[in-house]
Amino acid sequence: MSDIRAALAQIYRRQDEIAIANVVFGSDTLSRGVEKVWPIVPPQRVTISDTPCFVNLLPESETEFFPALTRSTFTVNMRLVVHDADIDRACDIALAFYPQIVSKFRANIGLGLAQWSIGALRTEGEFLRLFEEYTDSGGKAYVGLDLFLDLRWNGPGNNAHGTVPPV
Repeated sequence: MSDIRAALAQIYRRQDEIAIANVVFGSDTLSRGVEKVWPIVPPQRVTISDTPCFVNLLPESETEFFPALTRSTFTVNMRLVVHDADIDRACDIALAFYPQIVSKFRANIGLGLAQWSIGALRTEGEFLRLFEEYTDSGGKAYVGLDLFLDLRWNGPGNNAHGTVPPV
């Protein structure tokens, strides 16, 4: 049985595969892939230099117990962070990645792991935002997509207390 770390590793692998190709921005055509995937928030002393990148915040979880089933949902905050000297262009780049992200994280697809699947991909509050927490003292601004991905684990509920997903 796979644990949450294996499911998260599959999410990070999918993030690393995301790219845009031949997207037109004004008079420019751009092809670019994700440069780095941070499994957790980068240390404060690290300046994010490789963008676009994903910064992941560790998941929240909820577990429901049923007589024949235990269902857990882990929510991962996936942030696609982009920098460009022109902040409007950075916003356009971030938005160009969205259809590719949706394609990689369609609901109800498996992760290649028993009992794990992708639930919903959604936003809470601002969809496209300025990430002030990553903006450095030199004024380098980062924008991006603030997304939430639900991972589902379904297991047996074969006892009075149910079971919990392996961590």
